[in-house]
Amino acid sequence: MAVPIMLLAFLLASPLTAPAQTRIRVGTCARTLTAGVGSQFAVAQKLGWFAQEGLDVEVVPLTGSTDCVKFVATREFLISLPSMAVARESAPPATSGLNPDTDINLVVAGEGAQPAALLRSKQIDALSQFDTQYALIENAGVKLRILDKRPIERFPSNGFIALEETIQTRARELIGFARAYAKGTVFTMANPEAAVRVLYDVFPFTRATGKDETTAVREDVHVLGARIPQLKLEPAGVRRWGETNEAHLREYMDFLLKWGVLKQRVEAGDLMTNELIGEINRFDADAIAKTAREYRLR
Repeated sequence: MAVPIMLLAFLLASPLTAPAQTRIRVGTCARTLTAGVGSQFAVAQKLGWFAQEGLDVEVVPLTGSTDCVKFVATREFLISLPSMAVARESAPPATSGLNPDTDINLVVAGEGAQPAALLRSKQIDALSQFDTQYALIENAGVKLRILDKRPIERFPSNGFIALEETIQTRARELIGFARAYAKGTVFTMANPEAAVRVLYDVFPFTRATGKDETTAVREDVHVLGARIPQLKLEPAGVRRWGETNEAHLREYMDFLLKWGVLKQRVEAGDLMTNELIGEINRFDADAIAKTAREYRLR
């Protein structure tokens, strides 16, 4: 029997007496934790926002979005952050003029330096990944030309997912997690360099080896620069952190159905919920941004 999973699209100083902490595991859906994904988690942890919500958050990189969905369905993780891009990129290239059956050979390119090497050696001609991976490839010295993305740019990408049962029975933890993560997002947007330095402090393994700190920070700020436009509320047509635009999700489902990725229609409203968004947004975003601009790592 299929396990219902709902999309929670969080696109999202400790008190003197911290509440008892509940440990939760959160899956991210790439083998490595990069600035584009890890910064919000690191900031929320460093500034005590997870602890303030009574949470001890363990961030676990997984091998991909399939595992992210599977481990939530089997209750090994409370929530995870999969990407819908896997399905999108499997769809025929409608606007490219190519025949997917005869003109395209799909290969697994890997992450970061791997696709950069494949492009440099001309073993692959084009790449379909996502914003922060493109920035990592440019950091490796390969200049990319981004193709026209207007037909699909409004479609949703990453979002937190949880079981419907979890949303009903553990709403407090989900709200607290999302609120802390949203604060981390606001901070990251307001001061990307500080966010990168916090990332290195909380997750030291994220700093590239063989590079001086100035170079490492500069390159990871470039990675964040690729992600920040997608973190803003306006392009998604929403006003609150974590809110899902149901109309955009419906358009995406129609797109997948049109190209045969889905075999039957799936209603957008069955995949998402905004019922927790009001509580998630009970914080002062302007104050968080001010904190970010004035932040000095201690």
